[in-house]
Amino acid sequence: MPFLTRKRLRYGAIATSVATAALVAAPVTGASATQPTMAGPATLVTAWPADITSLDPANLSTNEDHELTRNIYQTLVSQQFATQKGGALEFVGAHVVPALAESWTYGPDSVTFHIRPDVKFYGTDDYVTAQDVKWSLDRIWSTPGVGDLQANGLQSPSEIHVVNNDTVTIDFVSSLGKPTPTTPTLMAIFAQFFTGIVDESAVAPHETKADPTGALWLRSHAAGTGPYYIASRDPGVDIVLKAVPDSWAPEPYYKTVDIRVTTASVGSLLQSGTIDLGEFGMTDAEVNTLQKDGLPVYWENTGNFDMFAITAAPTSQVGALADVDVRQAIAYAVPYGTILKDIIFGRGSRDYSIVSPSAPEYTPAWSMYYTDLAKAKALMKEAGNPAISEPLYYLSGDIDQTDTAILLQASLKQIGVTTTLTPETQAGLFDVVDARSMPAKGSKIGPPGLELFNWSAWTNDPKIVVGYWATSGGINNYSLWSSPVVDAINNKYSLLPTSAARTAAYEKAQDIIASGAAVIPIVQTGSVAVAAKGITGVSFSPGGSGRFWLMHPVGVANPMDSSVE
Repeated sequence: MPFLTRKRLRYGAIATSVATAALVAAPVTGASATQPTMAGPATLVTAWPADITSLDPANLSTNEDHELTRNIYQTLVSQQFATQKGGALEFVGAHVVPALAESWTYGPDSVTFHIRPDVKFYGTDDYVTAQDVKWSLDRIWSTPGVGDLQANGLQSPSEIHVVNNDTVTIDFVSSLGKPTPTTPTLMAIFAQFFTGIVDESAVAPHETKADPTGALWLRSHAAGTGPYYIASRDPGVDIVLKAVPDSWAPEPYYKTVDIRVTTASVGSLLQSGTIDLGEFGMTDAEVNTLQKDGLPVYWENTGNFDMFAITAAPTSQVGALADVDVRQAIAYAVPYGTILKDIIFGRGSRDYSIVSPSAPEYTPAWSMYYTDLAKAKALMKEAGNPAISEPLYYLSGDIDQTDTAILLQASLKQIGVTTTLTPETQAGLFDVVDARSMPAKGSKIGPPGLELFNWSAWTNDPKIVVGYWATSGGINNYSLWSSPVVDAINNKYSLLPTSAARTAAYEKAQDIIASGAAVIPIVQTGSVAVAAKGITGVSFSPGGSGRFWLMHPVGVANPMDSSVE
């Protein structure tokens, strides 16, 4: 293309591959839980309970996938963080700071990104260009992430325009094709993991007619800019990251990150000093024990909440669950206080809305429900005491979710609702949702049931969770419940900036959704991390994806302070 003025070399060999030679890291010895282990100069050691499933930023399934992608790919913009008491970093709403785009300018219904010059993809001599940006965003239309783009003002790749080698303009339009103003929420989409910028030239030789975006190759190969690259990987055992040399960004303090995939207790590894950081695989009870042992525990509200989704439509398929009295009875039977006290041990709060409490449009609409089995039984009686037997889906291997599911099963049994505990993987839970909200063409909608789900939106705008979970055609609308009034509110206000009218409308929507009781928020869980003493900079954002490049020893300046207030 004539506008590609810098020389782009054809792909030869890229260094970051899941299929790299095996490396089994030697165990760290002589360390204690009272100090950072420091396996080597500026080395950070962590442990994950599960290996990654993919390196393709647009096709990820698990929290581990998300976190690795956050550290080996970069996006046009990055979420801004604010330092909290204790040293943790929490995202600042929808505020973003420059990343691969060094600046941007707004039009009435567009944004023009100016790509940072002379940034190379790691492992090749390819520079990041506007064409890479367009190609990376275009390919999302062949992935599940397309729903996020279309719900946020990007309806087709034709709205992404390469102006020149270093400039790309994106137009925003509604689903009806009407131009819409750029809002902080629309900008925040370009900080999400699935918008990571990929080296088109590296992927091109691996594209086929059956796989035009190179998705198969990208599952096991990385083609990003950093700030880390995969130096080695032994699948199911270990992933070693190294800081990208000569990067445009300041070099992170921890130049090596050793991620150990283990079936051992992450809490025990922290207690013994074998690892420096734990983010996944710990129960709240284990976290409390670690805190008593003197290890720094960080908890921030990242928008994560446990909720209970109930199939509600169509009536011919779901039977008694279509009756709002039955669903409200279930809402009154949820043991909110017990879950908060005995499962998450107070590290969180009762949740009164599917909308984040930090959103200006938040209203505690679900405060109408509380644990009251007598009221629940009275509602079931009004509904004719129907016999109900349904699967109860929840996340397998997650002790907190398992214990919550067991509590729910026992409580619901008391009001005549029989459930079969049905554990699923994280990907399996989404499959259960997708089978109803987005069944494959020609397929029947998935079977009815009840689902316990831990979920968070990528920013605190109410239109995301309302649009996804409680509108006609919502991409996560497992219940298939909807309201014409809620649909109209979301259609009118979803792409508009915050205003008094928008706030009032979404407050009304929350009241209607709460009364319908097809989705019941239970507790705000947030995200938890435990670090060795002397280490700070743990970061929290929606989805819980941490950034190793923001971490550093206490008393040492944060090398990536451009991302922090």
